[in-house]
Amino acid sequence: MLPCLIAVGEDAAGGHDLDEVRAELSAQLAKILSAGVKPSHSDSHQHIHTLPGILDVVLELSERAGIKAVRMPLVEGVSLSAGKIGLKVLAASGKRKAKRRAFTVPDNFRGL
Repeated sequence: MLPCLIAVGEDAAGGHDLDEVRAELSAQLAKILSAGVKPSHSDSHQHIHTLPGILDVVLELSERAGIKAVRMPLVEGVSLSAGKIGLKVLAASGKRKAKRRAFTVPDNFRGL
């Protein structure tokens, strides 16, 4: 596993500026690539990459860099909070979008 590609702390309700996100992710990716590191997949802190708009940027930059895999969270459980339900919806939508663009997406994920 390699370092995550994004560390964006913007408001999850949509207060992110996609131009700023694109600039930050491009800079992070350029730094990683210039160090000779070839990321195996794209990921983010606290699933930020699943947010609408941000996911499109992540997929675009990953594709351009030849990164053809993205991790999507798997949300399970009988008693899901509103936040987990929202994440489950975003992850399912993101998984479909990534697969349509020929990205590899794991069937499951376990965090510690």
